Amino acid sequence: MWVALKDVADKMGVTAQAFRDTHGRPVRYRPSPAGAEVLLSTLPGNIQKRCHAIVPQEPAQEECAPVCEVEPTAVQGPPMAANTPSAGLDMEFLELYNNAPHYNRVQFDTYYPIVSDYQKHRGTLTLAAVVEQYNQEHPEKTITVKTVYAKLKKFREGGKAALLGGYGKNRGKTTAPESMYETYKACIEMNTGVSKAKAWQVAAGLEIENGSSLTGLPKVGTLDRAYKNRTPNSVAVLAREGFAAYNRKCAPYIKRDDSGVLAGEYWMADHFLADTLVMVNGYKKPQRAWVTVWADVKSRMILSAFAYIGDPNADDIFTAIYAAMSEYGAPSSILVDNGKDFRAKDLTGGRKGSKRLSMAHQLGMKVHFAIPYNPQTKHIERMFRTLHASTSVWFKGFCGGSVAKKPECLEKNVASGAIETFDEFVRRLQDYVVNVQPKMPFTSGHHKGLSPSQIWNEEYPIARKDGKVREIPIDQLDKLCYRTSKDLTMARGGIRDSDLRGTYIPLTIQPPDRRKVYLERLHSALDYADVYDAATCAFICSAKAVWDVPFNVDDDIGRDKLKEASNMKGYVIKATKEAAVPSCVITPEVALRGLGVYAKAASNDDGTELSNIHNTDGHIMITSKAEVLAKIAAQKEEGLQDMSILGMDSIVPPRKKPLFGLEADRDDEDDFNEVAIFKAG
Repeated sequence: MWVALKDVADKMGVTAQAFRDTHGRPVRYRPSPAGAEVLLSTLPGNIQKRCHAIVPQEPAQEECAPVCEVEPTAVQGPPMAANTPSAGLDMEFLELYNNAPHYNRVQFDTYYPIVSDYQKHRGTLTLAAVVEQYNQEHPEKTITVKTVYAKLKKFREGGKAALLGGYGKNRGKTTAPESMYETYKACIEMNTGVSKAKAWQVAAGLEIENGSSLTGLPKVGTLDRAYKNRTPNSVAVLAREGFAAYNRKCAPYIKRDDSGVLAGEYWMADHFLADTLVMVNGYKKPQRAWVTVWADVKSRMILSAFAYIGDPNADDIFTAIYAAMSEYGAPSSILVDNGKDFRAKDLTGGRKGSKRLSMAHQLGMKVHFAIPYNPQTKHIERMFRTLHASTSVWFKGFCGGSVAKKPECLEKNVASGAIETFDEFVRRLQDYVVNVQPKMPFTSGHHKGLSPSQIWNEEYPIARKDGKVREIPIDQLDKLCYRTSKDLTMARGGIRDSDLRGTYIPLTIQPPDRRKVYLERLHSALDYADVYDAATCAFICSAKAVWDVPFNVDDDIGRDKLKEASNMKGYVIKATKEAAVPSCVITPEVALRGLGVYAKAASNDDGTELSNIHNTDGHIMITSKAEVLAKIAAQKEEGLQDMSILGMDSIVPPRKKPLFGLEADRDDEDDFNEVAIFKAG
């Protein structure tokens, strides 16, 4: 009997989708103009009881419906209702029917109406006609004359009980020796993935060693069935494949309710590796692009997607979130992966926090880290599967997520140069993010029928009005996206960054004492940085980078670096000279007056004046040095530099032998002297 799925869900107090998520196999569904329908006989017994009121009372013969033969389970069915195909049977068989497993009752409900109808009209209808009529009424599950004839033969020999399915009669029983089973179980549950055949061979060898005969041992299928009957699937997966596989396949899934979150209030982020090869300038071989995505938790709308070549890092995360925040503002909370790049002190401050304020802390965002190695906790992983199916599979460079999914034509496309370029990949990705993903409606869940853009446009203005999304000026956002360096030392030559092979020169005059500092700079513009004290995190000054000059300045790049370094050095010298200019000028008269006052106070003088030499009859002595000094002064004014005319050759020390850093410099000096001597001669 097929009944409306909506009516069954209403009886259970849940939505139709929630009912389907909870009850999968062996419950059977089919589409109908009024909505999906469910086969009543395939439902669990407690649900059949609750749904009895919605079943129309019709003749029993017309109610039979075929069901699929499902894998046997140990579920017991409910007592037979009065409107089932078995209504009106004797009490002895009813007890047998009610105690039979659900899958055996399905067999009886399918074939008993056909067999009884044939027996009733045996003189007028052939078996083929009965089967043909049944197949016309039930096109979703057809049967054959051969199958019905076998059931009819069983019915004639064993009665109604023969039509009950025989599944599960030997469930839990095995002919395998217990010692052999335990050996097989120990081998099959090894995490190294021992095959069934090898596990059986080991178990068989040990049994033969103990005196058993090879011909009398059970086959591998017998041991495997015994293992499956005794061991739950979740236990087998955990023992054989490990915790990650168990968590992915068998562990309970916790659904999270996002009804209390507004669109734009809560963001999530992660990386994914595109399943397509692209050609990139500067690379000889095709590459796979990485993409960093920021998306909204409530609406699932992708807010930004940044594609690049190379392993992901915190710089890529900053680039992606900068694009999202510049357009949509800052959320109240973020859900990020547990990777090292997402735990960067500049972005989130890490799990334990940091003494230096991260971008998230400065914006007041709550940071939530996903459980490690648990992709079920991140909705964005499901979005990536949809993104792959919508973009990567259409590329000629599609390589699949594994070797098994690698298309055969990939090598041919790569060799012929038919695969797309990285720019084409970025363009198609952007087209999907802007024009496809926001407008694609949900096919399940409580958002079914709505698109991400519809949810976003309805709730995002409310989130902004309530202050759960805040706008950030672009200049402040630039500063928030600065990266922090490790602790460096500010010394005489500036702040040396060995990783970048450069030195940051402060743009203001700093005290000469050495101190520990750290730099904040934009990863895409490293020429300028802000300097902070490492101990107090207080701002000190701004600095400009001077990159190391090549040893051999023989090209334009080297000359530009040398020129830039020289200009920066000149700037520092000029700034220092300007800072060294005194605020006032001390004349000799002022200096002497100050010294006189000090001397008088220090000696406790009574005020008696000293005798003046100019008051005597003596005169000023003029020595021979006066003439020399006068000539030197005259030469300085005239710009003369030849000291030989002063007769000072004897007191000028001879020229020392020069020092050379390279042997080539000494050879050049020798060549120059030889040429000079030759010309002089």
